[in-house]
Amino acid sequence: MKVLVTGAAGYIGQFVTKQLLDEGHEVVACDYFADKKVDSRAERMRVNCAYVSNIDETDAIIHLAGEISVGESARDPYLYYHQNIGTLNELLDTARTYDVKNFVFASSAAVYQPWKGGWEAGPDSVYGQTKLAGEWLVKAWAKAHGRQATILRFFNVAGAAHNGSMGENHEPETHLIPRAIRAALTGKAFTVYGDGTQVRDYVHVLDVADACVRAATDYPGDFTGWRLWDVGRGKGVTVNEVLSEIEVVTGKHIDAMHLPEREGDVKYLVANPQGAYRHSLSTIVETAVEWERRRLK
Repeated sequence: MKVLVTGAAGYIGQFVTKQLLDEGHEVVACDYFADKKVDSRAERMRVNCAYVSNIDETDAIIHLAGEISVGESARDPYLYYHQNIGTLNELLDTARTYDVKNFVFASSAAVYQPWKGGWEAGPDSVYGQTKLAGEWLVKAWAKAHGRQATILRFFNVAGAAHNGSMGENHEPETHLIPRAIRAALTGKAFTVYGDGTQVRDYVHVLDVADACVRAATDYPGDFTGWRLWDVGRGKGVTVNEVLSEIEVVTGKHIDAMHLPEREGDVKYLVANPQGAYRHSLSTIVETAVEWERRRLK
């Protein structure tokens, strides 16, 4: 198959691109690239994905590009709606023009909020709102044009390649596991919001990449419409348990400083996964630690 991957030079995008290529697919990697690397086997398209063109004979699009910070979204909501919704709208129109049959949309667990003892989509953050609005847009596109679409709600993606060749490297880094590993390896203080008993679902980036690839390449050919998957392990761990695992793997103590919980933070958020995810928390941490050790050299 021929697959267009947006955000291909990003953390998840690099893993998705590599897996597609390893499985024999043709990949068009769309990103700004800058100093980031992308697999040399892929065709590069250096452009904002809103301006993608000339994608004849493309079978599927995996849309990973977008803004991802909850805090930044509160400070600059226009940026988030412009980048996450405006860009998506343009990309879907391009997909319609070039008769792309299958669209995979990277959403987020940020769309969830506790509701009457369970979970419903009803986000407080601007970031979560743009992801939920993106889901609605993708569903409408699939229904209106008789196409296939998969919405993947990513939970807490972490970890790195087993050989240490690829891993997480956001700037600035806001995610718990890489921040905590860096604190352990450098001896710097680490900030925890709340008492550390918040429960989250951490899923290895390799499992997330596999879900993306399966959604793009294994869709039933005679089906049109949309489907929705939670991409997580379905197993929750507390922040304190994550920090303990990092201390075990690194052999270093984490100097954790506790601050008040942030407004809107929830105590418990765990996936209801539609697949088997094979990597444990210990594997997530072990691979992430190896990546950070190489990166900090």
